[in-house]
Amino acid sequence: MKRFGIGITDILLKVRRKNNSNLDDNLEIIEYNDKAIKIILENSKIKSIFFTSKFVEKHFYKLFPDFKKRGIFTIAFSKICQNDQSGQSKLL
Repeated sequence: MKRFGIGITDILLKVRRKNNSNLDDNLEIIEYNDKAIKIILENSKIKSIFFTSKFVEKHFYKLFPDFKKRGIFTIAFSKICQNDQSGQSKLL
């Protein structure tokens, strides 16, 4: 991935699932991964950020509110994908 200039990280470092469900709404956030992400943001030339969901995007901007001012392209996959009734993701 380094060859292509791609990095992957998770906004959450420690979570607990509630209600035996994989929905983001059922996550109890114990600890954010903000220290590692801050180092990455400060020491790299990021051009784009892709979020796996609106949930992740919301928490990213909660932790890094000034990041919107940097003119970096961001998109949440939930804007281009949607789960159908069976829970399968479909491209819009």
